[in-house]
Amino acid sequence: MNRFSVIAAWIAGLLVTGLYAYAVFVQFGNLLGMQELGSRLGLGFSPLGWFWLLFGIVLPFLVLFAALLLGRRLRAWGRVLLLAAGLAVVAVAQLDVMHVVPQAGFFA
Repeated sequence: MNRFSVIAAWIAGLLVTGLYAYAVFVQFGNLLGMQELGSRLGLGFSPLGWFWLLFGIVLPFLVLFAALLLGRRLRAWGRVLLLAAGLAVVAVAQLDVMHVVPQAGFFA
């Protein structure tokens, strides 16, 4: 593997990892937004609501760790593809929570 390919793989890997950080940032925004919505309605989170909101925050960390652990013996581009596949799993899970779980299910 030439030097340019390794540098390009590192840059791509950092960009994909940055998208994991963005997924966590978005979930914190959802948590704060849902808290604001609940306070305006005079409601608090149900235990299931807390689970789904914290699940959305913790999931990117778990998937990133798993992708790095599974990809440690792969070449650079294989690792980047594994990180991207993990990011797709995170995105699908977050979209499912957002669209399948009704907003009323978050509040007690």
